[in-house]
Amino acid sequence: MRRINTYRGNGTVTPVGGQSVSVHYKLDVWQEDIPDGLGATIPGMKSIRGTITPFCGAPREKLTLRMSDGKTLEFCFTDLTGTATATGGITEG
Repeated sequence: MRRINTYRGNGTVTPVGGQSVSVHYKLDVWQEDIPDGLGATIPGMKSIRGTITPFCGAPREKLTLRMSDGKTLEFCFTDLTGTATATGGITEG
């Protein structure tokens, strides 16, 4: 896996049917490199993980992050310290 992008800044997290909370985020976009059998690689699956603080919501609850540039990301917290994993890709706001 190699990191292909990093997003960091201030945004808001909104639980389904809940009130927005101001947060700070740092998210890394990782991409798998798949060997092509000829000595090179082709791009594989991407994953997005990082931290969003303060923790708000509940572990595994589906939440939405609105980033400072207007992009959004659906994610869930994987622990109580703010570790987050995307449940989809980053979308334009």
